[in-house]
Amino acid sequence: MNINESQQRGEKPRILVLCGYNLERSVMLANELSDSLKNKANVESRGLYKPIKKIGSPNSENFLGLFHQDKFSTGVSMHHATPVTQQEINNAHLILVHTLSQKNKVLTIAPESKNRVFLVKEMLEDGHDLKKGNLDIRSYGSDEGHMRHSVDAVTSGILENVKKFLSI
Repeated sequence: MNINESQQRGEKPRILVLCGYNLERSVMLANELSDSLKNKANVESRGLYKPIKKIGSPNSENFLGLFHQDKFSTGVSMHHATPVTQQEINNAHLILVHTLSQKNKVLTIAPESKNRVFLVKEMLEDGHDLKKGNLDIRSYGSDEGHMRHSVDAVTSGILENVKKFLSI
């Protein structure tokens, strides 16, 4: 997807934030990026895999992120752990993923996206340490304050490079 052609048509650039199941990391980062870009881009989150049910649970939407019904989660009724489609990958101007295996999965689905898919850490500005704002699900615990700090740190670390990449 060509950014310049879309902008000439008056369309906002599209950012797609992906993680495994679209339950926490992608939802939180997409919401924070959307707020930070102030309507200069359309930001969505999706998962790379179909959701699985935990043993003993009635549905797959019972992970930590869905219990925080604010900007860090769209909630069970709104996203249902939405898996990404090839069309969404093809239509995105920028695709952000958290792990190398996720990047490789995107490139398997859509090899033509190779110049548009980046690890979050590849978008970090010089001087920012990913460990200070790690979006690794294992680091969250159940502390909402820690989640907010992590997402804010990562967003502030990538925001300028995202704007440069999208020319906004």
